[in-house]
Amino acid sequence: MSAEGLTRPHGHQERMQHVSPLDRAIMAALVVGLAILFLRPFIAFQSYTRAYSFSELGFYERAITHYKRAILLDPKLAEAHSNLAFCYNKTGRISLAITTYREALSLNPQDYQSHLEFGLLQYQGGDYRQAAESFERFLEAKPDEVAILNLLALSYEKVGDAEKAILAWKRLLKEDPTSSMAREHLQRLETPLAPKN
Repeated sequence: MSAEGLTRPHGHQERMQHVSPLDRAIMAALVVGLAILFLRPFIAFQSYTRAYSFSELGFYERAITHYKRAILLDPKLAEAHSNLAFCYNKTGRISLAITTYREALSLNPQDYQSHLEFGLLQYQGGDYRQAAESFERFLEAKPDEVAILNLLALSYEKVGDAEKAILAWKRLLKEDPTSSMAREHLQRLETPLAPKN
């Protein structure tokens, strides 16, 4: 057997040389694209955990950067939206916080902590009807939260819904029978106005 018989057939090297640079670039892009597609959720979660750590340490601007990256990679990551809204609130960007809480709640309507934080922002901003809706959603999960029952009752009073305010004050009294504030508000709301002569 000669040395020529041990070498590869001539056609193999010729075929490899005929792969154009464009075809090589397309194959490389395909490999990178598939890698990104499969690694995307992992990278999003990694960005989310970094952001969470920065947020816990009070580095809200850094957290915002990483939450945005996580959302870019996985737009349906509701926790990232919610925590991004929290960071916006902490840095004084209230309108961005409100918008981002809305996005978070559209992705996960059962995120009761976001309902609470969104409700508090709405209450502070004077949108008492929206605040009451958010507090009601939060209270579905934690019905015995006296402070939130208080804000709920006040919200209903501020929008002029005496009936719902009375119900909220009664719920509060059920949880905290010693609440003088609830008793005062109930007495005022339940006592009809005396006719003027």
